[in-house]
Amino acid sequence: MKKTNKAKLHTTDFLDDFLSGISEKEQQETTARMKIAAAIDDAMKARNISKTELAKRTKQNNSVITKWLSGTQNFTTDTLEQIGKVLEINLLHNYDAKSVTMEKKVIRKTQIPVKRSYAAVNINSYKRIAQYSFAY
Repeated sequence: MKKTNKAKLHTTDFLDDFLSGISEKEQQETTARMKIAAAIDDAMKARNISKTELAKRTKQNNSVITKWLSGTQNFTTDTLEQIGKVLEINLLHNYDAKSVTMEKKVIRKTQIPVKRSYAAVNINSYKRIAQYSFAY
């Protein structure tokens, strides 16, 4: 009679313990990185671009592409712009930035610090020092 090996049901609190040690902020950051990685992967599949091809087009090593797709990479805006151009997608959100109005402050002439040039001081005022002699 042939004995089959069946996987035993194993329960552990490891995942719960692990997730409880992560702050809300860290979880949000990880989620954002995972969403970017998923968008890159989806665009690669849609355009039939392999990791090797993406590495060539972005002038990166294959290991860098693997990090990008793992969801652990903290992307810079320059990197996202570069990937977006290659994959013809927008990985950066275009926020409707409202114009910022700066408050104008009137400065009186008396508030402006005077820049002094010590080179313009009359050298004759220092001649008195020459009158003193030092005895050792």
